[in-house]
Amino acid sequence: MGSPATCGSGSPSPRGVAVGTAGQLRLAVTSKRNAVLSGDTGNIALTVGAAPPPPQDKIVLAVSSVFTPGSKSPTDGALVIPVGNTNIRVDFTALIKDAGTYNIGDPTIASNPNNAWIALLASSRSITTTANSNNQITIGIRSQAGAPATNLTLRVTSAADANVFGEISVPIRTTP
Repeated sequence: MGSPATCGSGSPSPRGVAVGTAGQLRLAVTSKRNAVLSGDTGNIALTVGAAPPPPQDKIVLAVSSVFTPGSKSPTDGALVIPVGNTNIRVDFTALIKDAGTYNIGDPTIASNPNNAWIALLASSRSITTTANSNNQITIGIRSQAGAPATNLTLRVTSAADANVFGEISVPIRTTP
């Protein structure tokens, strides 16, 4: 591992934050030329004054299918979900590089006043897999009137090592 990063004056922590304080970092990147090309790192646990976690790409998640009447926007990759009481099926693929057992977390929604969005895991809560395998994860999602545009996040974590995980955050919105 590398040495801890320093801030401004050479201190290993930002002003006013104690060494040893834990937090989350998420980096998002969007292409300037094609907004469909976007992604983020998922949440990365950091501790002020400590070495950063090593990079990993052992679990890579992607949206593979959105079933009608839902759709995936061709311009920004958002899941577009009609308002109503019908669950829209969304399939994700998880490319898992190492054999083992992996836990699938409940899908979460970033800003969800009045529970206007409901997303439920329809797949098993765990996957036992061989190396370099694609695995399907299915969720159901529905929206109510007034549901704000926000993000849906899905996370897969190794049962053997919580530092090995993959996470995807996908924009969601209702049909216009």
